[in-house]
Amino acid sequence: MTHVFHPSANPPIHALRRALMMVVALIALFCQPGWADKTTQTAPENPVAVPEIHASYRIDGILDETFWQQAATVELPVEVDPGINTPAPQKTTAYLVDTGQALLVAFRAEDTQPEHIRARLRDRDNLFDDDFVGVILDTYNDNLRALEFFVNPLGAQADLIRDDNNGGEDSSWDAIWNSAGQITPTGYVVEMEIPYTEMQMPATRGKKIWGIAFLRSLPRSTRYQILDHPLDRNNSCFLCQSRRFTGFANAHRGRDLEITPSLTLKAEQNRPDINAPYSGITTDIQPSLDINWGISPNLTLNATINPDFSQVETDSAQLNINETFALYYPEKRPFFLENADYFSTRLNLIHTRNIAAPDYGLRLVGKTGDHAWGTFLTNDSLTTILLPGTFGSRLVSLQRESLDFAGRFRHDFGNSSTAGALVTHRSASGYQNSVLSADSRYRWSDSITLSAQLAHSQTRNPPEAMEYGLEKTTTGSAIYAAFEHRTQHWNNRLTFRDFDRNFRADLGFINQVGYRKTTLDNRYSWFPAQQSWWNRINAFVDWDYSQTDTHRLLENEVVSGAFINAIKQSYFGLIGIARKRLWNNAYYNENKVGVEAGLQPSPAWRVGVGLRRGDAIDFANDALGNQDNANVRLQANLGIHFTGALSHSYRHLQREGETVFMANQTDIRLSWQFDIRQRLRMAAIYTRLNRNPAMYAEAVTEKSRSLSTQLIYSYKINPKTLVYLGYADGAQATEMDNFTRTERTLFAKFSYAWKS
Repeated sequence: MTHVFHPSANPPIHALRRALMMVVALIALFCQPGWADKTTQTAPENPVAVPEIHASYRIDGILDETFWQQAATVELPVEVDPGINTPAPQKTTAYLVDTGQALLVAFRAEDTQPEHIRARLRDRDNLFDDDFVGVILDTYNDNLRALEFFVNPLGAQADLIRDDNNGGEDSSWDAIWNSAGQITPTGYVVEMEIPYTEMQMPATRGKKIWGIAFLRSLPRSTRYQILDHPLDRNNSCFLCQSRRFTGFANAHRGRDLEITPSLTLKAEQNRPDINAPYSGITTDIQPSLDINWGISPNLTLNATINPDFSQVETDSAQLNINETFALYYPEKRPFFLENADYFSTRLNLIHTRNIAAPDYGLRLVGKTGDHAWGTFLTNDSLTTILLPGTFGSRLVSLQRESLDFAGRFRHDFGNSSTAGALVTHRSASGYQNSVLSADSRYRWSDSITLSAQLAHSQTRNPPEAMEYGLEKTTTGSAIYAAFEHRTQHWNNRLTFRDFDRNFRADLGFINQVGYRKTTLDNRYSWFPAQQSWWNRINAFVDWDYSQTDTHRLLENEVVSGAFINAIKQSYFGLIGIARKRLWNNAYYNENKVGVEAGLQPSPAWRVGVGLRRGDAIDFANDALGNQDNANVRLQANLGIHFTGALSHSYRHLQREGETVFMANQTDIRLSWQFDIRQRLRMAAIYTRLNRNPAMYAEAVTEKSRSLSTQLIYSYKINPKTLVYLGYADGAQATEMDNFTRTERTLFAKFSYAWKS
């Protein structure tokens, strides 16, 4: 049965109309002729020609094909970090060839001390501690989005999507492409073959113009970043400064049909109580099918049937003690990660990890000229809802199926400016949540960006949620606005957020509502006039001021500090925090100091530590205490095969001279990479929590311990043709008893990507 809102529950139409008119007015103002073109385009007017060559070749890291002598040749003469457009410490040459079906890229990275080259066999997207080279492709030439392909000296790959509109890089995207690398007596050589079927591009025939940048990362005592062009640090747009290349007349995505059947097998046992016997062995065999179809060069359809949404790797450990808000965990599942940047906005209105157990999924994304859009539709057989509040959040599970939909449209204008709209809808029996949002990001100048987003939600709450005092139907709005100013020395940001107490984005991750907050962040950076033992000093002062929706002070916080980056890829920083905070109708003053430090004493070892001490609210007992926080991180790269990482978190809360709780959590990850395709990895997370019952108003468990482990063997021909074999278990202990295993699982996954 389909449930709809009663007309009387609809939000006042004038409120939504007013919000939309504000955004339309903002966009119209930005688009006026007097406001446009205040940014500068630093790319050359005459693009570099890339030849189209048809010849046989082999991707082996050896530049022995004669056509490389006819390739477009690009030098990388500029160190852009830590130096500011200074001569590169080593010579690097890139070569570019168009075959009509693929882009061939090669690098000759010279090194006067080749014995110091850092290269290890790596799993995909894990090469960033090594030497590596790569190419950044803005195939739409719009300065908003680019595809990044990087390779280390042994041929290990990393591919990312660079999103200059929302900021950041996303390594979750995986393409199928070829690479190889060879270390030579004078450095190393890398070859790359990137099929056009793996790229989205304008649906135009004839010559095209792409923005392309070439990068080399040279990690030594300092990590040097080397480019083929100078980088103006007073210009916040990286892609705007890329050089332009022309050619690619026959570059076309073609049909690009990719069909990936998978088979997942699982056998597990569990018991709800450590004193109970194991249940019988439960087995599950799940076939699934994923289809990726490039309908046109700029339109992609993804479909999945009975998808395997199990997570292969364990989440990073997080201590959940003395917390009132739900913790955030990133998405890892391939179907939702593909083209996820199409749905990104300043407010996190789409967090697909909320979709726990879908039976099917359908997604369509595309870009034509100045317009980009995306939509997806899935079901969810186990619906989980995050109920946000002003002082905390909670999760509610609905034991029934829901339907989940999202649609996004974006219009690009000016130089890297955008305006867009987003709609999400989630519904189940007795429940519904809809969100409508409009947003704009305007580049006023090279260094100034203005952003705004307005959202309105309408919710029909399920019976399971109404026991928390929620009304049957609710409506709410959210506002986001930001001013950003970034230059070589200054980084200033003024942000305003306003969330009604009834605003809900159940398909996103909004875990606090019922407040309005103003944030002012100011940072200043110093750089040495010439090469020195240090390369940067950052000083900052951040101020946050928030009120409840009844205009009562919620939090007034000032955070200040300074960091220095120096030799051995080291850093050291001091932080001070002064905060006045409302909790359970009382105000508390919290003052804290902290230290952050890190060092890479040798290519094989990296260590980091963070310490924080000061006042902290004991939320469970409505009192102010003193808390010590510490975290230690150790990373090892031993030889070309073995990597390991250890992190440990510690929290100790005291009140009136007595311990309230002491928590320790250790996360260990070990990996042996046999070759580029094969890997054996182990993860173990140990958590120990001690509480003092005398310091709690309600009964608590005095001592508890948990241990989860995972062992996985993987064989990957490419990101979608692979085999996983694994074992995982979990154990619990109370008081000082020995661990008792409560769950154990054997699993295997086989998938094969067929392309046409």
